[in-house]
Amino acid sequence: MPETGSQLTTLLTDIAMGESARWHDARFWMSDWVAGEILSVDVDAPSPRRPDVVARSTSFPFCFDWLADGTMLVTGSDGLERLAADGTLVPYADLRAVSPFGWNEVIVEPRG
Repeated sequence: MPETGSQLTTLLTDIAMGESARWHDARFWMSDWVAGEILSVDVDAPSPRRPDVVARSTSFPFCFDWLADGTMLVTGSDGLERLAADGTLVPYADLRAVSPFGWNEVIVEPRG
């Protein structure tokens, strides 16, 4: 039950196709599949909030999660990519032998 006086507020606008909503490191994260972007936003920032573009993907669809060491993994057309320190996505695991189709979701087991 919501607290008395609570109200809904809009976190972000101008998202074409938001997917993969996640809470991580006290921030809200999501993919915008149409824009090909992984976004992160500080929910405590004043409005209008401007998300940080963390990565750009050329795969569709694409989703993400984190390894135990904090490395972000992103689904791609060939399997999994990892977010490198320079913000690029680099191959992590080739999964074409498992399926020739792209990947829609990833969940990392807490132990990595």
